[in-house]
Amino acid sequence: TTNRFSPVKIGTENNWVSVFTGGYHTIALKSDGTLWAWGWNNDGQLGDGTRTNRLSPVQIYLIATLTVSKSGSGFGTVTSSPPGITCGADCTESYDYNTSVTLTASASTGSTFTGWTGACSGTGTCTVTMNADKSVTAAFTLNTYALSVSKAGSGAGTVTSSPPGITCGADCTESYDYNTSVTLTASASAGSIFTGWTGACSGTGACTVTMDAAKSVTATFKLIVDLTLTPDSTSIPRGGTLGYTVTATNNTSISRTFKYWTYVNLPNGSRYPATGELFGPITVTLNPGQ
Repeated sequence: TTNRFSPVKIGTENNWVSVFTGGYHTIALKSDGTLWAWGWNNDGQLGDGTRTNRLSPVQIYLIATLTVSKSGSGFGTVTSSPPGITCGADCTESYDYNTSVTLTASASTGSTFTGWTGACSGTGTCTVTMNADKSVTAAFTLNTYALSVSKAGSGAGTVTSSPPGITCGADCTESYDYNTSVTLTASASAGSIFTGWTGACSGTGACTVTMDAAKSVTATFKLIVDLTLTPDSTSIPRGGTLGYTVTATNNTSISRTFKYWTYVNLPNGSRYPATGELFGPITVTLNPGQ
């Protein structure tokens, strides 16, 4: 063993950037960011997880913590490669210095992954180099789907929704968050009845739909009594008489009594006769469905 009073190069490495000395051990930093140590290690001072003395440099692995969080109205999971994060439940993991960690976001059914913030951006996979503590946020948005209501039949009425959004009437389309349960209620106008749903619902009760996709519903309203007037001919000679066939249908489940009569609106806009009727009034009672 020879004492040295001036620096002597040890080994062949030439990429050291910093050296720190203790009483009987040395720690050095390379230009690639890795940390190395050698010397006595009886108290574990080299940091390599042992108490073995080292006569040549051994790499000391630093630890950096990766923290994942989630934001937005939707749901999903973030996993890592190499393993450690399943967020979900486990959203923080420590990795060795300079480890390359790839995060993958998987949206739950009914949600969409909309992007990274923090140490990553965009909507692809997120790859981070763990040369320091880092944090990443994954945003998930709950999907929305349109519920469209239409009306059919000879009658009139309104369809409303709970939760609010549809009053059809005027507003017959609304978008709802995924899996929202929407109840539609049909209310017939005076002189009409509600006869049932088609599309995403059936029957005559309240219509409840779960918005896991775009859906459409039709509500049919009929007049209590449908009345049609069919001419007996498409033309008549001057001075002739045109007859009509009157067809009435009771659309309800009970007997209905109604009256009908006729008069004429002349081309000049006046009524003929000025008072009273040309025919009727006639009183008719119809059984259900008659």
